[in-house]
Amino acid sequence: MAWIKEVRLENFMSYDYARIPLKDGVNLVVGPNGSGKSSILLAISLAFGQIYTERSKKLSDLIKWGRDAARVSLLIDNSKKNGRRTFGFSNSDTVMISRYIKSDGSYWYEIDYREASLYEVQSIFRRIGINPSNMLIIMHQNTLERFSALKPEEKLSLLEDAVGFGSYRSRIIDSRKKLQSVRGELEEVEKSSANVNETMAYWSRVYEAFLQKKKLEEKLGSLALELSWAKVLREERNLAKLEKEAEKKKKEVERLENEIGLWSADAEKMREELLRSMSEKSLEAYVKKRVDAALNAFKIELLKGEILSLNEEIKRIAQYLESTMPQGARIESNRTTKEIEEEIGKTKEEIVRIGDIPENAEEVYRSFADEFYKVEEKRKELEGNREAVGGELKEREKKWREKVEELIKSIEPRFRAILREVDGDGYIKVVGQSVEESGLEIYVGFKGNEPRLLDPMTHSGGERAAATMAFLLAIQQNIKSKFRAIDEFDVHMDLHNRERIYNIIINSVKEDEQYLIITPNQITVRDERMGIIVVQRSGEALAMKREA
Repeated sequence: MAWIKEVRLENFMSYDYARIPLKDGVNLVVGPNGSGKSSILLAISLAFGQIYTERSKKLSDLIKWGRDAARVSLLIDNSKKNGRRTFGFSNSDTVMISRYIKSDGSYWYEIDYREASLYEVQSIFRRIGINPSNMLIIMHQNTLERFSALKPEEKLSLLEDAVGFGSYRSRIIDSRKKLQSVRGELEEVEKSSANVNETMAYWSRVYEAFLQKKKLEEKLGSLALELSWAKVLREERNLAKLEKEAEKKKKEVERLENEIGLWSADAEKMREELLRSMSEKSLEAYVKKRVDAALNAFKIELLKGEILSLNEEIKRIAQYLESTMPQGARIESNRTTKEIEEEIGKTKEEIVRIGDIPENAEEVYRSFADEFYKVEEKRKELEGNREAVGGELKEREKKWREKVEELIKSIEPRFRAILREVDGDGYIKVVGQSVEESGLEIYVGFKGNEPRLLDPMTHSGGERAAATMAFLLAIQQNIKSKFRAIDEFDVHMDLHNRERIYNIIINSVKEDEQYLIITPNQITVRDERMGIIVVQRSGEALAMKREA
């Protein structure tokens, strides 16, 4: 079952009305220039939550000429897989997400005919790895050219975001700005509040938020009880250990006392022998026996003192357990108190983030404003702890660099292998000292030439397309996204490289992934796993067929 089952266009660009069915795996959209192929991908991106488009300065420009409004819709498979649905908020096997665009510039979303905000739609898709603004996930027309011309820092940032740990870099940069300037902090808060403000206009599910908070509070109570029992278990283990140690020392005392008794009898015999013989050897033996007995007596006194201390500690722990034993059923926790306390802290943070549950839009706004004020106060507090936060930042930078190096190490072998398929070679390099200055450089060479930095002035259009596609395909195993798309990647490629790249794409797509490829070229690859969508020049009549 295809994830995106169907794309619907109404009064969108050149389309009056169109329904475009998609299959799982690779979907190839073919047709002449100007037939409306790219409009399909643009519509999908807008439904995913893309704001900026290169096709128009205003969204209203995308409405078909002479019409007042347009709508793009995605029918998405939401059937249960392994007992779970992609969109947990819906019990339907198909979810429809629509974006409406009005000629006056306004727009809104609907999820199964329920009005939704841009922030809500973006959050839904980001949770499953779809960011329509990341060109490594969705490549619109001319994206290959733009990617090769990006700065190294921009390339690395796109890669981080695509594979799901772009937050490492953003947290480091944000934290540094917070320490440097309150003004910078306020700017960041204002940026964050833009999305929140939009959400507030559509905030209607108050009861759902109430249930979520109540569940977190119940969880907090359970964690507190678990923590209490964890402390009891820890003290019980300490008590058992001390009792064992005390018993061990008691046995040692008994052993030493027995030895002293035996030595005393031997010493008496030796004394009598000494009185009879008065030999130097008998004297030495007698003295040694008495010294050994004295040392053991000393050890016994030390052990008794230790036993007394242990008994006092045992008594203290027993009294503590008696006075602090939690009420209710005993909980055998396998976690440490530190682990439980960390989860309590995270749960408390989640409760704080929810804030007060508003009864109307105005109260929601005041609630968020109050929450923003708390965040700002917290950041000012962190400003006074610059040294401590600086240490945390260094640790974050270290983890970020380790993640990036690990990522490049996993990507580069696949990158080189794909390049060899198109008669090329190359490597990937991370440059820059600080996190902000770090970037990604891609070096490629074709037909035996030494790899050189990928650059519009150095490589031909076909070489740049092949290199960028090799990089894109190499990172796909690291990207968790149900949908990917490329528009006209093969325009400058020769037939040989084009067919190889197509085959690599087809073979690399996993069972639960969907790929959309747009091309004006003739179809030279035949594969039963690939669905073909033929777009007529009118942009209104579409057909889909599968070819072996």
